[in-house]
Amino acid sequence: MCIDGAIAVTSYSSANAKLPVEIGIATGTNTLNVVIGVVPGIIEIHSDDEATAGLSALEMEAVGLQPTRACELINDFLVGGVVGCREERVKVALQQLYKIAGQDMEFQLEELGDLDIAPPACDQGACAEMEARRLVFLAKQSKNGGESHVRH
Repeated sequence: MCIDGAIAVTSYSSANAKLPVEIGIATGTNTLNVVIGVVPGIIEIHSDDEATAGLSALEMEAVGLQPTRACELINDFLVGGVVGCREERVKVALQQLYKIAGQDMEFQLEELGDLDIAPPACDQGACAEMEARRLVFLAKQSKNGGESHVRH
């Protein structure tokens, strides 16, 4: 199975669960980067995590989107596609975000390993969008012998 795009998340620390704070998405030709806004008691970034995340609570409030709007944008970008992610924790984080937003994913989210694609070593310093680009590139290379179905 070919993938239509890849998704990566960073900044898992939050008030009550492992939720994404920044989401990077890449297809064959386009990218989307979404920062989730602060939702007190549900999605927050703790001050001791700001340096690691590269994002502050003030920045989240200034540029972040509410979960409902973020999920709408992601669905519009990926509608109907098969999207790869590095590991189960990314999948779980996104499922929790969609649950909080009260929305359904309008794309199929699969772990790359389940698609027989070995993800590259994780670059801890990479932003989510760059990580997603690397995953799409890898998926295209691993399916080199077949026709590419990466779209957008």
